[in-house]
Amino acid sequence: QAWGDARDRARTFQEDAEQYVRENPTKAIFSALGIGFVLGLIFRR
Repeated sequence: QAWGDARDRARTFQEDAEQYVRENPTKAIFSALGIGFVLGLIFRR
């Protein structure tokens, strides 16, 4: 039961993320670049 709920939530999250990227491609690209930059700074050390 818990596995099925988690799978459904993950699927819903993925669908929502795909819709957001389709509606806001520029924002999504810059968000991904920003997150990648911050993670790069954190893990570089």
